[in-house]
Amino acid sequence: MSREIVFSYVKAYNIPVSIIGFLMSFSALFGLYVMYRNETARLLKIYSIIAYIIVATLTILEIVNIAIYFGYKDEFESKCYEIIVEDYPYKSQDATSECQEAYSYSVIIGTISAIAYVLASIYFAMVIQSYADIRRNYYLRDTFESGGSSSKGNINININQ
Repeated sequence: MSREIVFSYVKAYNIPVSIIGFLMSFSALFGLYVMYRNETARLLKIYSIIAYIIVATLTILEIVNIAIYFGYKDEFESKCYEIIVEDYPYKSQDATSECQEAYSYSVIIGTISAIAYVLASIYFAMVIQSYADIRRNYYLRDTFESGGSSSKGNINININQ
């Protein structure tokens, strides 16, 4: 595999991933704003939806990463072999087994970390949704007790009908 092919692949992969990372960072900033400055039930609900969108995006990215691990096995092992033979000529007879072992460890560690990352993201999205539901119920209860309008939460219910 030539360096130009690798570079074009990395470039084609990193640009969308960087854009997605920027959007997720912007979403996290929105979440900080909601949590610390304008904690309304409506904005918390929006933030919980954004959190699930982030989880879906991360899940897709991790699936792509795992597919890349499996799709580029031969290139990984051949490049590894070239590096070992160039840098350590006395290890050339063991290079194939070392590269296969390195690939196996990379796949195992990459898959486990991807699963852990997705599960942690799902957990935190559920925490955000739970908090949004708790705050919504609090605002609804406050609304009913105050006679029909809520000053916080953008929930207006007229109970005097």
